[in-house]
Amino acid sequence: MITTRRVVILLLAVFWTASVSPGRAQEAEKAFYTGKTVRMIVGSGVGGGYDVFSRLIAPYLAKTLGATVIVDNVPGAGGLVALNKLYIAPPDGLQRRHHARWGHRRR
Repeated sequence: MITTRRVVILLLAVFWTASVSPGRAQEAEKAFYTGKTVRMIVGSGVGGGYDVFSRLIAPYLAKTLGATVIVDNVPGAGGLVALNKLYIAPPDGLQRRHHARWGHRRR
């Protein structure tokens, strides 16, 4: 039979686990990126909206990850050239793409 005490202990254990887990994940992520170069691939030209946004968040991303962040503009074919560059990049987690959301529906 479940008593109130057991429910409270179970809830405290769940909340404690949930509060500790993100901190450990962030430490592991920061350890992976520390000292490395992260390339943020933007599928539009210099001065566009996505370029400006990427350049605004790059210093904060660099500070958070402990890595060097480079914004790489690859305009052309509506972002497909940037997508191809990302596709042929090694799957090491150091290439990120900042792009428009495609395929969304208007209601």
